Parts: sequence; C-alpha cells; structure tokens
Amino acid sequence: MNFELLILAIPFGYFLAVAGPLAVIDLKSHRLPNVMTLPGVAISITSISLVAVIYSKYLQLIIAIGIALLVLIIGYPLARAELLGMGDIKLVIGFALPVSFISPMALLIGVAISLGVANLFLLPRLIARKLRANSAIPLGPYLLVGLLAVFGFQLWQISPVVV
Repeated sequence: MNFELLILAIPFGYFLAVAGPLAVIDLKSHRLPNVMTLPGVAISITSISLVAVIYSKYLQLIIAIGIALLVLIIGYPLARAELLGMGDIKLVIGFALPVSFISPMALLIGVAISLGVANLFLLPRLIARKLRANSAIPLGPYLLVGLLAVFGFQLWQISPVVV
C-alpha cells in the first residue's frame, strides 16, 4: 500500500469535502471563511510534514513551504489593494503546500486552469454587459475547480497502477 499517496490524499479529501459549501458562500457573500480555509492549510502542512519525515523528503518540504510563503508574499499586497480576497490567498496556500510538494510547477498550472475557467464563465457576461470590468468577482469557485483538478491528477499520477 502506498502510504505517501494516502497521506497526501487527506488534504485533497478535505478540500473536496468543503468545495461545495465554499463555492456557495463565495458566490453569495464574496468571502471564503477562515473556519473552512484555515483547517485546509493546517491539514496540508501536517500531511506534507508527515510525508517528509516518513520518506525523508525534506527538500520537497522546503520547496513546498517556500512556494506557500511566496504565494503569501505576492498575495498579501494584492489583498490589501482589494484586488484579491485574503480568503482566496489562504485557499491557494492550502493547495500550494501539497500540490507543490508533489510538483512545484503544478500550482502554476492549477492557477492558470482556474483563471481560464473563470474567463470562460465571466467573459460572455462582460461582453453582454451583464458584468462591469470593475465588478467584484468571487474567485473561490474557479480556484477550487482548477486546483482540485490538478491536485487530483497529481494523486492519480503517483498512484500505483493496478491491473
């Protein structure tokens, strides 16, 4: 049995479980509550730390924590300028830890997919003038779609092939 896969699947399972409620809350109130985002960060830190200790993957741990800190360093000023919500930043950090532990480039791919999905849904509304260019957009649902897709794909890639 692949215990590394099981441990890394814990944060994926958490985010999958809270994805629906988080999306609904964000769509209604433009907020991602701490009570749902911060446990994801804690679960992710615990999971990758456990894998790093058990499998001696300390370099991956350092890289994952570094990328999560980079997300915070870049995201915090954007949140202060009200270009992003702090809940979005915490959500990305929660994903950044396990996703970048497996593959550092995957986080960029997940965010790119998220923004692509957001454009698919929002651009027609903008063109039809049902949305203004300066409108507040709940980014959480789109982040969840893109990051869950990449995270799930990563877990599938490291899973053992069963014939």
